[in-house]
Amino acid sequence: PAYVDESAKMGVFGYLLKPINSNDLRATIAVAWNRYLERQNLAGQVRELQVKLENRKLIEKAKGLIMAKVGLTEEQAMRRLQKQARDSRRAMADLAQSIIDAQDLLGDADGPPDQAGK
Repeated sequence: PAYVDESAKMGVFGYLLKPINSNDLRATIAVAWNRYLERQNLAGQVRELQVKLENRKLIEKAKGLIMAKVGLTEEQAMRRLQKQARDSRRAMADLAQSIIDAQDLLGDADGPPDQAGK
């Protein structure tokens, strides 16, 4: 039991005890393969969610810049971002990154540029 518990903690997909027969080997390989595929699928989902979260952060930051510079409400700023993304056939995250980059490049007209602009 201790060996099995340690193996499970390390992420082992299966184990075999000697003597090994072909039926046990087939079953263990099938289970291990399915667990591997499941883990790969979950890792892909995690990466996809991380990208979505980073994109959402970019969009929120760009939306805040638009709200501050143009004096729009949050809803109006979002609609403006969406329209510009559609009109320019760009992903909203790419457009948002461009807005943030432009702000970093130009700095705040009401104050000194941020650290990246110095």
